[in-house]
Amino acid sequence: MRKSFVLALLLCLYLLVILPHGAHAQQPVVYGVLFYSQSCSHCHYVITEVLPPLEEEFGEQLEILYVDVSQPEGGGWFRAAFDAADIPDDRRGYVPTMVIGTTALIGGRDIPEQMPGLIEEGLAAGGIDLPPIPGLREAYEATVATQQASNAGEDPPESAPISTTYQKTTWRDRLAQDSLGNSFALGVLVILMIGLAGQVSHGTRLFDEVGKRDWNTGHAGRIFILGVATLTTFIAGTLAFEGGSITLPTVLAAGVTAGMIPVVWTLGRVEFRAGATYRVPGWLVPWVAVLGLAVAGYLAYVEIGGNEAVCGAVGDCNTVQQSEYAKLFGLIPIGALGVFGYTLILGTWLIGCCRNDGMADAANTLLLGLTLFGTVFSIYLTFLEPFVIGATCAWCLTSAMMMILILSLHGPDGWTAVNRLADRLARRPYRSNQPDW
Repeated sequence: MRKSFVLALLLCLYLLVILPHGAHAQQPVVYGVLFYSQSCSHCHYVITEVLPPLEEEFGEQLEILYVDVSQPEGGGWFRAAFDAADIPDDRRGYVPTMVIGTTALIGGRDIPEQMPGLIEEGLAAGGIDLPPIPGLREAYEATVATQQASNAGEDPPESAPISTTYQKTTWRDRLAQDSLGNSFALGVLVILMIGLAGQVSHGTRLFDEVGKRDWNTGHAGRIFILGVATLTTFIAGTLAFEGGSITLPTVLAAGVTAGMIPVVWTLGRVEFRAGATYRVPGWLVPWVAVLGLAVAGYLAYVEIGGNEAVCGAVGDCNTVQQSEYAKLFGLIPIGALGVFGYTLILGTWLIGCCRNDGMADAANTLLLGLTLFGTVFSIYLTFLEPFVIGATCAWCLTSAMMMILILSLHGPDGWTAVNRLADRLARRPYRSNQPDW
């Protein structure tokens, strides 16, 4: 009797514990891969508002992998997912992107609207495996093994390109993701701020009846401009090296680099041979603007067409171009805005060059305003790269350096034109000599 009771008890335990556990282990699972960026507000919404209710509803039958596209390996998987999920060309490169099997849901609208139904269909069909992205499964298995080791008492890595949980990073983490490229961005940021501060300092002399009449660039200013031109040439030169291959973008970068060499040569002659009274040739401003237009044109081509950028030897341009900051207000590509800005600079310079009346002063004043605004906007974009996006675009740095170079070259003529207009408005004669460069 006692033996029968023990057997019955074991049978009940088997039915209540072991069988459900075995059935649970064989439950279908749907795997989803979310490609996100730390700087993307739509990604944050999906991660914090959309996915938690789904994970609670489906439990262990839903396994979500988080891939940070700002990290090199994560960005590589993201680009590989374009083909694996057959994403149309006009929708590639946008985050957040949720890939389930061979289906891609893109943006903060498609994911919450379509993902629940896709999960239910997948579970009804027996589950959906990981997307066929090369290297993803091996990384997932390594991540699971790492988590198991961490649970056993070992320290997990500080960051990983793939995770089964969302890992929020700090600005220090983003800064360290590309130490070399972000160091370049920090250096450019400092140069932009110094150049802008110098121009604003001269601008404040408009309120000084004595000081505003006596401005020349001086030795330190000329050394600064020569340094800006030299560094611009170097940054543009890094774009010409892309794994030793020769492509149209690398040829464009080489052309921009070659175009900057006469600028450096001319500025060097001004500083070291001609002396302080030598005026910079007027062709430098439009020449640099044309080079900037070429750089902005390539960025517009990448952003509008969703094309993969050639990043050169420094930085990760594609991560920058895939971030939400690649478009102003989510609509206007920054590259297209740059094309428009450089075109305006060329047009206003042409008017100021060809006229010798009040229209010339108005054009030179407008040109000064355009370059001041362009420099401030470049400071904003350059700040975002190391501290918010965690990646640096050498094309963007080249354009930013060209903008501060144009501002520095045009500054004396621009502020002189402002002074003339102020005197006209006050109906007093203009009493200033043309400033030496």
